[in-house]
Amino acid sequence: MTAPTHIAFAVVCSLVAGVESQPFLYLVAGGALLPDIDHPQSAVGRVFFFLSYPLNKLFGHRAFIHSLVLWIPFTLLGFLWTPFFYIGGGAISHAVIDAWNLSGVALLHPITEKIFVLAKKQYRLATASRGEFILLIVLLMLAWGTGYIGSRGGLRSILLAFLANYQMAVEAYQREGTAVCWMEGKLRYPDGTIEEGRWLIVGTDAGKDDLCIFDTKKNKMLHIPKHAMFLKAMMKKSEKTWHTLKLTAPATLKEGHAFFNPAKQWHLAGPGDSVFGYVIYEDPVTLGAEGL
Repeated sequence: MTAPTHIAFAVVCSLVAGVESQPFLYLVAGGALLPDIDHPQSAVGRVFFFLSYPLNKLFGHRAFIHSLVLWIPFTLLGFLWTPFFYIGGGAISHAVIDAWNLSGVALLHPITEKIFVLAKKQYRLATASRGEFILLIVLLMLAWGTGYIGSRGGLRSILLAFLANYQMAVEAYQREGTAVCWMEGKLRYPDGTIEEGRWLIVGTDAGKDDLCIFDTKKNKMLHIPKHAMFLKAMMKKSEKTWHTLKLTAPATLKEGHAFFNPAKQWHLAGPGDSVFGYVIYEDPVTLGAEGL
């Protein structure tokens, strides 16, 4: 395969795996070219010709420098230095897709010189052929598609939006840490009334799925499922994060508004109210004689 095909395949694999950081994608792309350093006429071989010629003479092309025996241990070094993981991952993708070439690749050299292929000869591609060009176009389309999916929060986020499942939305919220999140969807109240809207997520109460939300329009706390049940729910993360505080003794809130959980349930506090336990707030508040 040619350099553009190797880069496109490696990037698509990375995006599908959830890699979104641009520096890491650059490392993957670089790693996708690295095995061809054993070929003096390759894109990387022409740049590093002083290494390419001796490596080609010593190992040949698509042998040890293309072998998983080399690149899997290299990738595992990523536990010591992260860039190794992405460079090695790109190199592994190179070796795998080269098995779609007419000549195949010795994936386990020097353990065995057996040539590995991904398909019968009539379905394999010659380097720089029309078939490879079509494959490159497909990979570029997939790269665009997976990049779009990543910009929408990944496959899981798209699935959550499609299913609008309450339990899945709560699980997604719990993975966001101190990020300020909202729940969008439909609520059904005990009297049968159905309301569609957007509610601020305060936190979870005693139970895993017992969510506490705040209706900013009505200035009202709702404990789910005691006060209402979600028919549809989609979690939305904002760019803001909660300010947090842990109080071991009650204190009076002088200015501002905050939410606090003294034991098993969240409460809203305003000026003059006492707060205790775990306290969260978006805007600055004043507690006692000290500003937070």
